[in-house]
Amino acid sequence: MKLTRGRFILIACIAAALVYVNALWNGFALDDVYIIAGNLRVKNPDSWRAIWLNPYWPTFGIELGLYRPLAISAYALQWWLGDGSPWVFHLGNLLLHVSVTALAFLLLESLTDTKAAFIGALIFAVHPVHTEAVANVIGQAELLAAAAVLGACLVHVRRPREQLALSWPRRAAIALLFVVAMFAKENAVVLPALLVACDAAQRRFSLTWRSIREYAGELIVPLLLLAIVLGAYMTLRYDVLGGHITGTDPGPTLPYLHGDYRLLNALRAFPELVRLMVFPADLVADYSPGVILPVETVSPMVIIGAFLLVGMAGFALITPRRPELGFPAAWFIISIITVSNLIFPIGVLIAERTLYLPSFAFAAAVAYAWQHVLPKASAGARRAAPVLIAGIVIIFAAGTIIRNPDWASTESVHASMIRDHPENYRAQWVQAAAAAAAADPRRALGHYELGYRIYPHDSQFLTDYGLFMLSRSQPEAGLKLLEDAYALNKYVPRTSTFLAYAYLPARRYRDALDMANNANYSGAYIISTLPIVAHAREGLGDRDGAVAAWRALIRLPGGDSFKNRLWLARALALAGHSTEAALAADSAASLGRDSANATLVTRFRAAQSTGCFDGVLPAAQPGCDPLGDYFLVKTSIIPDSLAATERAKRH
Repeated sequence: MKLTRGRFILIACIAAALVYVNALWNGFALDDVYIIAGNLRVKNPDSWRAIWLNPYWPTFGIELGLYRPLAISAYALQWWLGDGSPWVFHLGNLLLHVSVTALAFLLLESLTDTKAAFIGALIFAVHPVHTEAVANVIGQAELLAAAAVLGACLVHVRRPREQLALSWPRRAAIALLFVVAMFAKENAVVLPALLVACDAAQRRFSLTWRSIREYAGELIVPLLLLAIVLGAYMTLRYDVLGGHITGTDPGPTLPYLHGDYRLLNALRAFPELVRLMVFPADLVADYSPGVILPVETVSPMVIIGAFLLVGMAGFALITPRRPELGFPAAWFIISIITVSNLIFPIGVLIAERTLYLPSFAFAAAVAYAWQHVLPKASAGARRAAPVLIAGIVIIFAAGTIIRNPDWASTESVHASMIRDHPENYRAQWVQAAAAAAAADPRRALGHYELGYRIYPHDSQFLTDYGLFMLSRSQPEAGLKLLEDAYALNKYVPRTSTFLAYAYLPARRYRDALDMANNANYSGAYIISTLPIVAHAREGLGDRDGAVAAWRALIRLPGGDSFKNRLWLARALALAGHSTEAALAADSAASLGRDSANATLVTRFRAAQSTGCFDGVLPAAQPGCDPLGDYFLVKTSIIPDSLAATERAKRH
């Protein structure tokens, strides 16, 4: 049976669908949980204004500097269609990937021939580097942007070969697709450069001043139209991100992606980006330190990265003369430059999902090789080529199918990190948290220590490590870790909250109060900081202030509990309000009816009746205060308050 053009497209699309069928059973994993499952803008069908006038991330949106309202709108639509079922989102990703594969075929066909386009599109359809973009829901932003970019390029190249100028319908279509792409993901900003690269590949201009001037004269209006679209987008983005373009701190846990070290580490990662295109044998969910160690000086890998970058740039410049050599290099450099830290920090060293659009360069390289290299090869090589391509497709497809379940849930992603790269500090962090939850502190401590030795600059890792040390009755070590975490990132509410908490046993009450206020300013729920404020004010001698804090806590949704009412009773007693203290103790007893709570209330009443709280701090009368040994870590003040915070959120 002779394969027609339509059948070539159908086979490529079927391949693109088949390799991701098993991803339909995946759930929400990692960022999906925060951006989709836990995002009120996604769940509320009436939140369109909130979607378009707020950053992409529900929290730290301005710091991270992402604005993708079309992606959030797509998530909201799918949430409404499937009532939050993950399979609806995964089906959307699968269909988008199939669509992008079809567009890849059509664009390659415009640049090469039908058979070469089929080979390239087939490679694109099954490439394992796409797994994170397709099998993880938030990769949908990559798919939407890639579909719009490839669609715009296709509209651009489909004009007659002898015609430089674009008709107004084509200009309007490209501008509209640029709008769609930009509002889906920021990396689409490179579309104008990709359009020029496509024209160069079709030899619409040559490397002479006369040809370049003629080409620029014909394209000035379409490019100006795209510039207007970009200007409008950037204006809205600037306003939504609070007067910023790229965010105030896109990579708070990766200081080596800021300042003088950013370019060094971008060059260090560049060979890995190229390797992932050509030889995707070792794919990782997280390329954090341990998998790739950051550099602070020129290293051999930095030099290799620089040579690769310069070499590709050189090939890109010869695209009008030798498109089979220049176009893949040009596409890769143009599409990778905004997601590789080469221009500005993106918050990660390498993320495989960001390689979705750049990977079209590899598909183009394969297509051009099939068209230009194979005809010049020996007869034996020509006979072996289909077998070789079939083998690559099968290996790539198998790798994709095997890897899809790694993205089934956050737990499965963590398990893959531990399995594939235990030297990753995040893998050690995950194992430490699991060991702590399983009441195996010795094993947890070992993993925390190893993770700390690998990479001691992640504020949230240090926060968790510090809290663990507090729970192990090592307040000095815990406090030091929390202070280091805060020094790395002063705008994370949980770090400030736990640091304020750690100041209490150190009797640094003023610091505890100031840090609790900082946590509130950073966005912490006040229900988690009011207990700290109450204890800090008591430590500073402001007993009425402590009473006010406990009362305010009890009035909050989720804050009215047995422990909080008994703490209020104690604060009232210390402030000399004996009658009110007794009433508060009675109200606590009405909430805590189990034997342990009843015993605690009885002890409190006995202490009050013997004058334990009259005029002096209970510490001056050792043993008289029933809550004296019911404090800080032992009382689970913060975990209880955080649980109450979650109840308040649901309320």
